[in-house]
Amino acid sequence: MAIPLAAGTLQGIRGGDLTLIASHIAVFFSYPIVLYQANSIPIMNSVGTESIFWGEEYYVGLVKIIPRFLWPNKPLAFDYKLKELVGYDFDGGGIYTTLSNDLYINFGYSYFIFYILWLLFVHYIYGIIIDSKRNYYSRIIALFIILMGGIASTIGSCEILLLFLLFMMLYYSRIKTL
Repeated sequence: MAIPLAAGTLQGIRGGDLTLIASHIAVFFSYPIVLYQANSIPIMNSVGTESIFWGEEYYVGLVKIIPRFLWPNKPLAFDYKLKELVGYDFDGGGIYTTLSNDLYINFGYSYFIFYILWLLFVHYIYGIIIDSKRNYYSRIIALFIILMGGIASTIGSCEILLLFLLFMMLYYSRIKTL
């Protein structure tokens, strides 16, 4: 609830018209409904039961780290594929959907098995974060996974995690030598 209030207030302040803060807040509160109607419903209608992707989204997330100059025909990001599937033609990025819909379009009716496994994994990761006996790096990695919010976004953001860990190790080793 705080995010739409803060975002709408900031939007009104940035725009210079404080009388529009209430309308900006209303727009931010309607985002989940708009995104569900604009993204999730068309995606689910387009996928149906015949065109399941069988984990392609996760494969694309894993190979995302390979530069395009090394692999010119590397698959596009999966959110672009969803945008094309639905028939949207706007400029810029693609579209996304909820975690449960994401699992369904990748694994069909067996999505609930993967959803349960993901929830068990998240429960385990939360345990790592709150365990003060764990080392700092494992807690940072666990926090990163939780903050990514979903399976595909976590896999697709592995290069950010690797760069962050490299930076942390270099920083830590430099402090240790001083």
